[in-house]
Amino acid sequence: MPPTSPQWMQVKGIGPHYKANLQAWRDEIERRFVFNPNEPLDTRALDQKIGLKRAALEQSLSTGAQQLQQVLTPLHERTRLIGAIDAWARQVALADANLKVLTAPRI
Repeated sequence: MPPTSPQWMQVKGIGPHYKANLQAWRDEIERRFVFNPNEPLDTRALDQKIGLKRAALEQSLSTGAQQLQQVLTPLHERTRLIGAIDAWARQVALADANLKVLTAPRI
């Protein structure tokens, strides 16, 4: 999909600034690109480069998931504790109200 197509321009989250940056990047790549049909492509090197990049991205995703779990675990525990504290606070308030009723002077 070429960057100047209407579909590309309608991608949500890509504003004019990013579109201009992407277009400038594309223009730079096009200026440097030289195609020589007589020169064979070294697909092994390209496959290796893509494989290394893929492995790095997969590792990053895996590490990111682990880091997210490490962040979420204490938050879940905190939420559980807040619920328990709220329940205890209600019990203390009820006990306090009962105590006031039981120790109030009788008329």
